[in-house]
Amino acid sequence: MFWSFLKEAIPLQLLVAALVAFMFWLLGWPGLALMALMFMLDLLLFKKDLNTTDEVTFSKDIFNLIKKEGEQLRVGMEVGPIKNIKLIQLWQQDKHGYITIKFNTQDSLQYKFLNNQYHALLDWCKSNLPEVELVTSHHF
Repeated sequence: MFWSFLKEAIPLQLLVAALVAFMFWLLGWPGLALMALMFMLDLLLFKKDLNTTDEVTFSKDIFNLIKKEGEQLRVGMEVGPIKNIKLIQLWQQDKHGYITIKFNTQDSLQYKFLNNQYHALLDWCKSNLPEVELVTSHHF
């Protein structure tokens, strides 16, 4: 949880560097090891926070990116077994269509595309990926 704030804020990074220097001055190497252990625990316990991103890749033609190749699904440069896909979310918002493909609890891909391709992509997902759970809505 702390790590997600730290990687974004330069003043906070300087404060942490000063704290590390102070701990090293006060306690020596054991203090430095203690701080490293605390950061590692924070990374392990709140790892899911590091993988969340608000970045969405825009595609003018979503059908150039998404293809079914036998039992594999190719989305852009990513290729994986269809059986590993847990969920596909498809929705419309602000004159664009969005698709999120979730592989497990932490890995997912998200694309934004032109709204006139929404219904064609919905039909494509229903016909080519019937075994994958498909959730549609106006906004998630």
